[in-house]
Amino acid sequence: TAQGSAFAAGLAVGLWDSYADLVAQRQIDCVFEPASSAAQAQFETWQAAVARAKNWAT
Repeated sequence: TAQGSAFAAGLAVGLWDSYADLVAQRQIDCVFEPASSAAQAQFETWQAAVARAKNWAT
């Protein structure tokens, strides 16, 4: 991720002395968790339909 690249660059140039120092200063504002949704269910239905239709053409 962009954040991971920034952390690696900061460690490389000595912005932080160690990974532990970086983690100690990091702030997490919001955590996003995957959730089941109607869109996911529709996508899975679409995937199943595509799988069934793959062998229709000869």
